Formats: sequence, C-alpha cells, structure tokens
Amino acid sequence: MKDQRKKLVVFCNGRSGSHLLGSYLNQHPELHFDFEKFGNVVKDQYTNNLPYYFSKYLPAQYLKWRMVKAGKSGYGLSFHLYMYEHTRFRIRDFHDHGFKIIRLNRDNALEQMLSHKVAFASKNWHRTKLSSVDEGSAKISLDITKALVSLKHFQKMHGQLDDELAPFPHLRLSYGRDLESADCHQETMNRVFNYLGLDPIALEASQFSKVYKKPYSELVDNYDEFIQEAKKEGLLQEV
Repeated sequence: MKDQRKKLVVFCNGRSGSHLLGSYLNQHPELHFDFEKFGNVVKDQYTNNLPYYFSKYLPAQYLKWRMVKAGKSGYGLSFHLYMYEHTRFRIRDFHDHGFKIIRLNRDNALEQMLSHKVAFASKNWHRTKLSSVDEGSAKISLDITKALVSLKHFQKMHGQLDDELAPFPHLRLSYGRDLESADCHQETMNRVFNYLGLDPIALEASQFSKVYKKPYSELVDNYDEFIQEAKKEGLLQEV
C-alpha cells in the first residue's frame, strides 16, 4: 500500500534558520518535524551506535521507523549537506520516496559564516524562551586566514545547494527574506503549508529567536580588519 503521509525535507546548510522553520511546522496538528535527525545520530554514534548505523546503511528503513514513531499523518526533517558523509541517502532518494523539498538558505554567506563562528565560540547555537544568553560571552576575535577559508566554504555551499536541487521541484526559502523578521512568518508559513497541501493555521510565537541581538560588527573584535581582507580576496563587494 502506498504511503499516504505528507513528507518534506528541508535541504539547507547550518545557521540558515531550519530550527525556526521547524518550530512552526511542528505547530501544525498534522505534522511532526524531526529537525536534524540524521545529524543527531551522528553525534551519538559512539554512545548509542545502533541508530547511527541504521540511518547510515538502511536510511529508508530508518526514516520509515521515525515516521511510524512520530504518529502523525505528516513528517519532515532537515538535511544538511555535510550529512552526505554519514548516510547513503541523497536528495534524489528523498524525492523518489515522495518527500517534498524545501530549499532553505541564508543568502548572506558572510553573516552565515559569522553566525557559525560566534555560535561555536560561545557554545550558544540556539536561543529559546527558556534560555538566557549573555551577549558579552559572544565577543570573539577571528583568525583571519581561517575565517576567509570558512567564508569561501559557505559561498561554495550556496552553489552546491542549487546544483543538487536543480533536477527536482522545490520551494525556495531565504532566511533574510522569509524568516529573519517575525512580521513575515505567517505569510511564509502559509506558503509552506500550501506547498505541502495542508490547511494554513494561525501561528503562535516560535520558541526560537535570534541568538544575539547585536550586529556582528559589535560581536567580532576585528570585524573591520576581516572585511578589508575579504574584499582584497574578492570575496565581498560592499558590506
């Protein structure tokens, strides 16, 4: 019997707003969003290795188990490019298994890279209603050489996202245009629910919010120096 569940995969890179999007998807009564489930089992591979090997070598069966466990008529998860290293599943496989695809990206590669650097240094990856974040703890100084490599990496990943998704129908979302401001969240999610064939719902405020309110020019001690070096390398035009 054909699986009648509504299924979606959010194809993205880190620091692009997938947790915020997922929190809204989980508000829909017909959906369960599993966030970075393939990524989570990678982190647990040395302490609980059965799910890791299950997801790596039998990914279709692993997803079927996760869907049954969720107990909803709709199921979704986010999938990052780095997860290709840890599972045989590819975007074509999601498509062939009936998943609708959402392409989520943070079009500003500079901000995406800086968000990653600040989160890694401060160990504050997400901010929820129940968590408190000390903005002073986020102050960092970049290793200019390594940061330039990271910026090139995120810029390359933007192109790879497009290359991977080119053969398949998908909905394109941008963090800056569709998620950064709370004013556009309802409209964005109406588009998403319509794409999935679900009735729209009135959203409640997400449990997730932007981790740091200050601009990166205030969070990074040598921000101006880095920007100048990035321009010299031809990585940035105007900021």
